[in-house]
Amino acid sequence: RTLLAAVAEVDPAIDQLLRADPNNAVAIDPQLSWPNIEQRPSATALSGFRTRVLELLSRYFALEDPATIEVVGLEVRVTGVLGEAVEVQGYIDRLDQLADGSVVVSDYKTGKAPHMRYVADKWTQLQLYALLLRQRGEQVSGLQLHFLGGEQPQTLHASPTADELAAVGHEVVYYAGAIRRAVERREFADKRSKLCDWCNFQPHCPAFGGQTPPLPY
Repeated sequence: RTLLAAVAEVDPAIDQLLRADPNNAVAIDPQLSWPNIEQRPSATALSGFRTRVLELLSRYFALEDPATIEVVGLEVRVTGVLGEAVEVQGYIDRLDQLADGSVVVSDYKTGKAPHMRYVADKWTQLQLYALLLRQRGEQVSGLQLHFLGGEQPQTLHASPTADELAAVGHEVVYYAGAIRRAVERREFADKRSKLCDWCNFQPHCPAFGGQTPPLPY
């Protein structure tokens, strides 16, 4: 579990990625058209992708020594039911076990760490995972976010409390109910935000004077 060993796995991993699903080629080479993928990414696109992977690997090893970590699961699927009938599931990037038997939920982000004002929102996903793990009897003692981008890679740590996890569960149940009511009433209100600047559906959005297509049911 060294950087050299990880680098040696990069090319086989990329080949496996492309064999597993040809559509993955689009993520490597945006010049390819989806869904009719008939060729591999160009040599230039593959080289750029490989360079980025190697950079992220190097940044990860600058954060921690994986040889000192007891990893008990990768891409761990967790499921559960919140409230009366809200079924949820997710995949945990990495699950570590501490000497006392408790586990730590770890997640990798390729971007940079957010400003402290926006950190709270980044924990919601991991808090939900921790809630699902506790439902099945696991003792979750910590959460970790590994940000590999930015000027310097950075790891943020948090210790989930029962009240925080309960609040996340209630929030998920609330929004699930709101979505169900919207579907039943066929009412989907538009909401403008800074993210609209990157949206390709503005011509169909009432917030920009567009007309939404008819619902297919």
